[in-house]
Amino acid sequence: MKQLVRSLFVLFVCFFCSCNKETKTLDPNSIRANVMADLQMAADSMEVSANDIAEQIILKHLNKSADSISSLEKYYLYAFEAEIFYYSALFDQGINSIIKARKQAELLHENKLIGSCENILGLLYSNKNLPDTALKHFRIALNLIPELENSKWLSKQFHVYNNMGEAFLKLNQPDSVIYNARKSLNICKKLKDKRGMVFAYWTLSEAMLQKNNPEKAIQLADSGITLCEPNKIMDGHLFLLTSKINAASKQSNNATIYSSVEAGKDVSNSTLSTPYSQIEFLKQAVQSLLKIGDFDKAAPLQQQLINLDEKIRLKEEKIRMDILVNYFKNEQHLFQIQQEKSKQEAEFRLTRYLNISLIAFLISVIVAIIFYRNTLRQKEKLQMLHF
Repeated sequence: MKQLVRSLFVLFVCFFCSCNKETKTLDPNSIRANVMADLQMAADSMEVSANDIAEQIILKHLNKSADSISSLEKYYLYAFEAEIFYYSALFDQGINSIIKARKQAELLHENKLIGSCENILGLLYSNKNLPDTALKHFRIALNLIPELENSKWLSKQFHVYNNMGEAFLKLNQPDSVIYNARKSLNICKKLKDKRGMVFAYWTLSEAMLQKNNPEKAIQLADSGITLCEPNKIMDGHLFLLTSKINAASKQSNNATIYSSVEAGKDVSNSTLSTPYSQIEFLKQAVQSLLKIGDFDKAAPLQQQLINLDEKIRLKEEKIRMDILVNYFKNEQHLFQIQQEKSKQEAEFRLTRYLNISLIAFLISVIVAIIFYRNTLRQKEKLQMLHF
């Protein structure tokens, strides 16, 4: 009987301990092939401004049970979603998604991932016209991302420096712009990242415009332009031409205005130039041509700007609406999953409590039986002694 009590006690202890044991572990060192393939498809979709398609790809995985996705996969999925929202000008939703990505990065204790999140947070706040808040996140990112970090799909340190330069542009602090853009440019040269170099030259050119030095602005723009054509960096090419036209306009340099406008018209025809870069170029071209009184050249560009602006506005409104609908559907779906999970956990806790209570009751009954039998035996012995 004592052996039975010991066995039941061991069963009770083992059951209680096993209920608190973690049964599932995460493997943060790899991403499944199908998730990796879909992330690449989403990246390719964003390259051609098909942000609604990219969001559908990402939601395909986020709609699944959270337990079926690793922390590293969740990190990339939420980070990609934040980037999609950034390019769709849905900055508040982007902030929500990148905070979710940062939470996964913190679970993995990976500074590079956390730093990448801080950089994207900075970008989102900068585009909400909150450059001071953006700079706080950029500074955190700089402390977490190594100087020569060059991993796929992660923010690089040169990205952060150039983003800081753009934030200082909004604060009209050209000396701080120049400091950060030069830092970005030097790292890009070490990594031989031509695209990064192009945008660092653009930021420097814009800083020189703020310092009222159009000659230097044109020189820096030309340094970036030489890198664009051979590397097919068409959006950067248009931004640099836009800065160059602006600088030439300040100099009343009509020859440079005309040559830059013609060059920009050719670049705009490339499928690799983005709608945003096209609009910025056309705005500056029209403004500069009107300033010198060339209404004949300005008129067709003005009409092109109106048509493009309307086309993009309608397309982006539809994309934003589709993305928002899918986003809130996913949030509702995740809430339902969480509710179901909480319900299952509550049922599990109740079952465990009932099982523990049953085992405790059985042990109590057995102990009572043993105690009762021992009491009877003692009574019998006393009776025999009495007789």
